[in-house]
Formats: sequence, structure tokens, C-alpha cells
Amino acid sequence: MTTTEKKETRKMLTFADLKKLELPPRKYIIAPWLKEGESAMVYAPTGVGKSMFAMTLALAVAGVGDVFGWSCPEPRRVLYVDGEMHIADLQERAVLLSKTIEGRPSSDIMEELLKIYARQYQGSSDFLDLATLEGQAELLNVLDDEDATEGKVDLLILDNLSTLATIADENAASSFDPILKLLMELKRRGVATILVHHAGKSKTRNDFRGSSKLATTFEVIMGLKPMDEADKQTAWGTGFAIQWDKYRQKPDERVGPMDVRLNTSDPELPRWVVTQAEDADLMKLVVAVKSCEYPTDDALREKLFPNLKHKSQMSRLKQRAIETKLIDRAHWAACMKDAREAFAVPPLPNKDF
Repeated sequence: MTTTEKKETRKMLTFADLKKLELPPRKYIIAPWLKEGESAMVYAPTGVGKSMFAMTLALAVAGVGDVFGWSCPEPRRVLYVDGEMHIADLQERAVLLSKTIEGRPSSDIMEELLKIYARQYQGSSDFLDLATLEGQAELLNVLDDEDATEGKVDLLILDNLSTLATIADENAASSFDPILKLLMELKRRGVATILVHHAGKSKTRNDFRGSSKLATTFEVIMGLKPMDEADKQTAWGTGFAIQWDKYRQKPDERVGPMDVRLNTSDPELPRWVVTQAEDADLMKLVVAVKSCEYPTDDALREKLFPNLKHKSQMSRLKQRAIETKLIDRAHWAACMKDAREAFAVPPLPNKDF
């Protein structure tokens, strides 16, 4: 191709041209934080639940459901690319998590619109390496095939970067150039993307693994943080705290720090339980009370909230927990009694607050 031909393929706009463009509004794929053609990164340490989180999103988007307090307003075609899990584990998780989707999702639409491209389901060990031109071309060919046969893929989920791309030096900004180019190409094609990634190894810095250059193209970056054992229910499964590192859209009450737990006590009716940040202390308090390990309110305060210097502050937390129906007075008293009996603590005077 000559230099002249290259220039002829470039499209330039004057400001006047730009103002005249009639552009259709981009619709939400996941309201309120992911629109058509946008990209997001979800990162977490190993074992926290990022794949469970990503698969739940895939099912909700394909099935037009609600989850984590967010909504998926239209049926969308989803391609989920998995780089490591055994197909049997994928099957078990997907079936379980499909039951957690709220808002009257359609299982028929979900089954039709969600497709899974998994390394462990292929006939050979060869699979995508998105850090190479060949691997990127293969992925784009898969997207093109889907476009040609059944319609455009609206959402691509890549789980996870470490298993889908060979990065020689994660601390070198240039090592992520191929990934950034791929993400920009997906934007150009109008394919929304969620990239699942690992957290860095630093214990003092909450961030994703590798160079900060990786963050440049994303509209949204969220981290899933491990929860303290005191914050988990013994009979419950995955649990994590969601933090938002980057969010380019207008503030929304549905976008903020939250604690998320998967309640699998009833295998036939699993559900994600979301607690907003302002209620996180209440949930922590109630879980501790129900453990029947704390014989008095003072013991709770000293262990869980050492910064609360006054008993009245603890009393207000207790009152809010009861008013919001996280626990009732009788249950609270019974748990305290069990703790006192277990630890041979003398009974307290019968006092209300």
C-alpha cells in the first residue's frame, strides 16, 4: 500500500463536522456502570471469587437479569473466554450461579445467548495468547464468526489475563502494549469487554498486578478484596468487598463500596447478599453476635470496634441492626446467653437500652 493510499483511508473531522454528527446514544449493558463498547477491569487476589463474580455477570447480561443491585436491561450476546478452569468446574459454577440471577431472568435466553470458549474444552493444548498477534487474530476471528452466524457479540469476558496472555515483564509498561491495542480494537468494533486480572502481591497497596499503563483504556476498574473471617457466615461460600478504583460516569448510588456474600445454605436457592458500605459495620456486628462467641456488648465493642470509646456508640449500632431487621432482640439475647454459658460468664442484669 502506498503512502497516498494510507492517507486516503484516514478520516478527519472538523469541529463543525463533529457537532453535526447524529450519534445514537449508547445503551447500558450493565446499568449503571458498563455501556456498549466500553471496557472494565476486575481484579482480585487468587481465591477471592473474581471468576464467580465474572460468571454471574455473564449470566445476568445474557439472561436480562439483576444482580449485585445492578440491572441488565436488554438481552445481549456474551462470549466468556476461560483460560484455566476444568470444564466440569465451569459447568457446576454456571449452573449454581444461574440460580442467583434476580429480576425474572429468562433461562431460555440465557442458555442461547451465553457462549463459553474454554481452554480445557479444546482438543489440543493450543489456545489463545492475547499478547501475540496470532492470538489476537484468533480471538477476533471467533468474534467475526459469531457476528456472521448469530449476531454481534455485545460483551466479551476474558478470564483471566495471566492465563490468556504471556507477559514477559509485568512491571514494564511496554509489555502491556499488545493488550492495550487489543482492547482499543474491541472498542472500535463496539464490543464491551470485562478483563479479569490478579491483584498485585503488595500487602500495603491495593492494586492490580503489573504496570499502571494497563489502566489507561478502562472506563471502570474495580477491585474485589478479601473479607475478614469475622465478616463471613460459616455456612456461606464466596465473599468479598467491592471497591471502585476508576469510574468515569456520573455518580450513582448503586456504585460504591459494598460487601458481597454468596449464600449457598440452600443449594436450590443460592443468592448473592449485598451490603452497602454504610451497613458493613452492622453486618459485621450481626455475624459476630450470631457466632455466640461474645458474652456482652462490651466484649463485642472491644473486639470489633476498638475505636468506639463510648458505650452509647455501640448501643446505636445495636439499635440500627435491630431496626433494619438484621437481627431481633430475642435472638441477640439468646446468642449472648449461649456465649456466657459456654465461657462460664455470670449473667448480666436485665437491662434494655
